Amino acid sequence: MKPNYEVVHITELLVKWYEDGEFTINPIDKTITWHDPCQLGKRGGVFEAPRVLMKALSKQFKELPNHGVNSFCCSGGGGLCMMPKTLEDLAKNSGIGVTEDDKKFLDNAKVTLINAGKVKVDEISKTKAELVLTGCPTCIDTMKFQVNHYRNSSQIMHIIDILYDRIQVKK
Repeated sequence: MKPNYEVVHITELLVKWYEDGEFTINPIDKTITWHDPCQLGKRGGVFEAPRVLMKALSKQFKELPNHGVNSFCCSGGGGLCMMPKTLEDLAKNSGIGVTEDDKKFLDNAKVTLINAGKVKVDEISKTKAELVLTGCPTCIDTMKFQVNHYRNSSQIMHIIDILYDRIQVKK
């Protein structure tokens, strides 16, 4: 039985309401950019809705050099970026010893993540964005780790975390 509703991403719903005049967005005076999460964009086809909101949020919206279907992955790999820390914590919490070989494997995984993330951090740096918004919690954690590692000062946030107090509902 086919459901009688459509599932959409929150940015798609917000854009519909925004374009229908249900609310306005109080803009911010910051340079911002949007990271296209692989699952949301390449798999889900959601590219335009976040950009409509971003352009309403700041006149200083700048695209990353590679965006949309050409966007580079954050290098989080569907959550694999959390693997080294998660496995180490799981072993410790389960009373399983972490051997030197285990530590070496986990450290190598971190190095791979750091090296792959440099591409994304370099792109963010080119935009001079103070704020990088996205719609994926894994991308947020991954990019926060990377910008900290490479000493980039950009703040990484979920788009809803900035919009929730910028939206003014019309009465």
